[in-house]
Amino acid sequence: MRKWVVSVFSLIGIVAGIGGSFYWLNQEETLVVPTPPREEAFEMEVASRFIADGRFVEALAIIRQYEPEMERYSANGKQWLRLMIDVSEKQGNIQQLRILHRSFPEAFDSNERAALTIADQCVVDRKAKDYQNIRSLWKGKEEQKEKWLFLDVKMLAQEGRLSEGIALLKCQPLENQKSELKRLSHLALFHLKEQNPRLAWDSLNQAYKLSPHDPEIRSYRGKVLEMMGKKQLALGEYLSALREHPDNLFLIDQAAEFHLRQKNYAEAIDLWTKALPPPSLDHIWLKTLFWGRITIPAQFEWKEEESPRGNLRPLVNYLLALKPGEFWDAAAFAELEAIQTPLSHHQTIFWLRLLAELKQGNEALAYELIAKNPFKWESWDPVLEQGLSQILACRQQKELESWVQDAPLLYPERTFFEELNTYAKRGDSLDGYPSPLKEILNSKHAFTAALLAAGWNEAALSMYNGESLSEILPAWVACRLTQALWENRHAGEALRFASKQEKSPELSLMIGELLIEKGELEVARASLHHLVEEPEVGLRAVQLVSELYQKEGLYAQAKQFIEQFPAFRDSVMGKEALARIALKQGDEDSARRLYGSIQDESVDAKAYFVRKAMEERNWAQAKALTLNMLAEFPTDPFWLETLKKIKEGQPK
Repeated sequence: MRKWVVSVFSLIGIVAGIGGSFYWLNQEETLVVPTPPREEAFEMEVASRFIADGRFVEALAIIRQYEPEMERYSANGKQWLRLMIDVSEKQGNIQQLRILHRSFPEAFDSNERAALTIADQCVVDRKAKDYQNIRSLWKGKEEQKEKWLFLDVKMLAQEGRLSEGIALLKCQPLENQKSELKRLSHLALFHLKEQNPRLAWDSLNQAYKLSPHDPEIRSYRGKVLEMMGKKQLALGEYLSALREHPDNLFLIDQAAEFHLRQKNYAEAIDLWTKALPPPSLDHIWLKTLFWGRITIPAQFEWKEEESPRGNLRPLVNYLLALKPGEFWDAAAFAELEAIQTPLSHHQTIFWLRLLAELKQGNEALAYELIAKNPFKWESWDPVLEQGLSQILACRQQKELESWVQDAPLLYPERTFFEELNTYAKRGDSLDGYPSPLKEILNSKHAFTAALLAAGWNEAALSMYNGESLSEILPAWVACRLTQALWENRHAGEALRFASKQEKSPELSLMIGELLIEKGELEVARASLHHLVEEPEVGLRAVQLVSELYQKEGLYAQAKQFIEQFPAFRDSVMGKEALARIALKQGDEDSARRLYGSIQDESVDAKAYFVRKAMEERNWAQAKALTLNMLAEFPTDPFWLETLKKIKEGQPK
């Protein structure tokens, strides 16, 4: 067996060097005449020199003549094996090293780089026993201690021995800065796995002080802050990493995924869209296509670029071929699946099939898809999935399943999902549900409403059948559908739809805003005037009417109008409006007084005082106020740009 291994490896080395032109002696020829010791020693020296000079093919031609010695593992055979290992390591021939190690593991005790290569492969292959065997050859005599350290902790992490990994990483700081950053990053990851974000943060803070511009450190800091619930600060870290390397596709994807987790779909799509031109990645194209089809479409000329190569390319091309408003093409997918079956196990497929069945009215099949969903415990939207399952169960008179989920705080209509789950837990029949919820569940628009409640606006628009909404449906359904049309289509289409619906105060306010966007200011003002006394929307209506007066330069009328509504006048929003009017009228004292009364609550007021400090060249005050705002809004472009201007304006 060993004889065969050595011969094969000699061939592998020669083939690597000369592209396949070789011949080799058969076993009988190899064993004919033993080489005299002096000649063997000379040839060993020559082979060593060839290796040192990078003449690997010539070295292998000599080495393979001594296969019998290697097979017998004699004293000289061990030396020839070590030369074989040396030349394999220098060639970067990992396959050859792996097979040599399989037959002669003990021969790797003199080439540390080769041993590290094998050890790394053991970690990749998760072969703990093989790793320990080769590690034992170098215990106590390591020269590349840092490399062994990181391999050791990776293996400990695989085995779940986190406390041992932490103890190993808590060594003295490493001299090489890159290695020290790696040590601190690994230590932070171990603390994260132990659910100890504060200790992880301490490690990353040390790393940040060493290298404040390292994108990997900023990314890890973002993950820790996100785990600690500090979402804005986490986003600041992700975007800081991206600013250092704006073309890095992985950093773009990381920031987009953060927005996706926060249900900020427009921001996620916008980031991914920037990463679509070549060179791009197949998974970025897939994410943009999928989430664009169900939330907000990406503004990109898909036909002008070729999809990136990769395993997901067939699925990407499948989505590109779908018609607008279409979720599924069974015939096209059957052809695709015949070529590349693993794609059927992608979660994208589950959601597209589910949405297609719901749109076609195949509710029994849709319910079965959710019941058998292999991604249930790693669902992209578990709350929506639960809600759809409960709606289907109600409509098919099945027993409702309530899932244990955190409150869906990030959803546009969280109350819908919370209420639905509450009654599912109670086990009430549909007749026992409160009227607004019951009307949704019985409606033709039930699934459209659920998608709107989750913020899947484009999917909701595709699901919507165009029929007028029932007057007994909750007002939020019409409002959300109008909003979806406004954001994903245009103001005109949203206005046409809203005008045909039963008018609630919220929808009437939205109609006024749509009229303003379309430039129909007089009609908008008349419409909004009717809403100023409505408790739900009155303050916003007053604000909009006053802004319309200001657009026309009628500042006195705007101020007079505001004074008619004490509730608005005395609010933060009202004082901001009056301060802006005062500035337009040149009344600086009134503006300063009004802004001063709301400085703690109003971002507008803070911006005013920063601007005044800069005008007065009070750079210290301007900087302090700006840094306070950045602590609260670390990614706000206005405050970032303001800080930049302050730094440029300060005396050097």
